[in-house]
Amino acid sequence: GDHVFYHCDSLTSINIPESVTSIGDHVFDFCYKLTIYYKGTRDQWNELVNGKSIGTNNVICSDDVI
Repeated sequence: GDHVFYHCDSLTSINIPESVTSIGDHVFDFCYKLTIYYKGTRDQWNELVNGKSIGTNNVICSDDVI
């Protein structure tokens, strides 16, 4: 859902499988220490978060770093 991990300062990493088909808006906003490991490609990630604000986190995809 939206805002699920909003402002979660203790969250440092999360693994998101390629099978995830939706993600909430503002889900990782203000999680400054977070690195997201996404098992899909950069193009798949961009489709997953299309038009949503998820925060300014480091995202590592299977084929690129965003």
